[in-house]
Amino acid sequence: MCGTPRGEGHDGSAATNGSSLPPVMNTLKFVESSKGYSREIQASLTNEVGISWGGAAIAAIVGGQMIPGKPPTGRPVIRDVSNAEPQQLSLFNYEPSTENNKPTIDTVAQLPAANGVDAEKLRQIFRHNGEQLQLMETRLKATNRLDAARRLIFLVVLYSLDVDGRQEIPRTELNDILKRVGLYDNNTATWIGKSADLIVERDMVGLRLSGQEQARKILTQVLDRSIEDKWNLTSGATSRNSKSSGKSEEDSENSTKNGKRKNNEFSKDVESWVANWKSLAFNIDFYAIIKDFTGMEKGLFGLWAISKATSNPEIVVSSNKLKQFLYLALGIKVDQSNLERRLQEASGQGSLIKVQGGFQILAPGLAEVERLINSRQNNASIDESSENAGEV
Repeated sequence: MCGTPRGEGHDGSAATNGSSLPPVMNTLKFVESSKGYSREIQASLTNEVGISWGGAAIAAIVGGQMIPGKPPTGRPVIRDVSNAEPQQLSLFNYEPSTENNKPTIDTVAQLPAANGVDAEKLRQIFRHNGEQLQLMETRLKATNRLDAARRLIFLVVLYSLDVDGRQEIPRTELNDILKRVGLYDNNTATWIGKSADLIVERDMVGLRLSGQEQARKILTQVLDRSIEDKWNLTSGATSRNSKSSGKSEEDSENSTKNGKRKNNEFSKDVESWVANWKSLAFNIDFYAIIKDFTGMEKGLFGLWAISKATSNPEIVVSSNKLKQFLYLALGIKVDQSNLERRLQEASGQGSLIKVQGGFQILAPGLAEVERLINSRQNNASIDESSENAGEV
């Protein structure tokens, strides 16, 4: 065509021997992998477009500022990104339009959210050191070693729930932190397996609803500076005030006058327990029920009754106070040394445990006492019915 430079067609395209050649296409492929997922994007550019766009084209495509393809005009378009704020080039930030409706995976949404109600409070007690959970607050407001272990267990599993978003944790993970602070022993292991507040399945430990309530109560106590820490985790001993008061009371119980024990003096704690016990309206002749119990059963019953009188199922009671309670509340006389021996023999078998300061009944022990009471009541009813039938 006249006026057309040689080497070009009438439409301005390159030509050779009078014919047009297709433009050379360059393919760009970007692949990214993250946390087990991968995405890729592919774009085709001519030499002219690639040279004119340069790095801006790649940044726009990868950064999600341009959707690859052609708009309705048929010409590739890109926004001016020279003044745009720097962005991390990642396919995982790319939000597809309805036209480019390919499946995407939100990897952040798959991570557990730390939105538990007490997450911030729990972070005051624990922190992660690499893969291990470290106890930062050692003042657990415990009364003895087992109580400290029990409180720590509740808090660790609650941390897993509220902070990590896990309903349960491996038993080995729980044992590990107990061992690192010196609170793991046979009594602790037994309590974990028998506690009615925990769910223990397939070597995993979780909290029942009652356990969650108990754990949050303990959390509040630990962070309450007005509550005295009666048992020291680092030294494994009771505080000076608690220890001195306990010694003073023990001295009072074991004091002698003219070579004779003051059997007419009873612990103030026991007198308070007895008063509370007698105010409970059971309408049951407990003396008739337990008078023929074995020594261990009488001790177990006494622990159960004291837990009812004090509304504290985890109270620790010495054999001396237990003997006093059985006598004052029920008129049952027991030998203290025999009572101590029988309870020690049963300790660690599920019903009760021996701890510093005395004995503590466990949930299975509470259930066992109630089963014994019901059994004796049923037998008494059957015997009474038989006697009445004989009289007729």
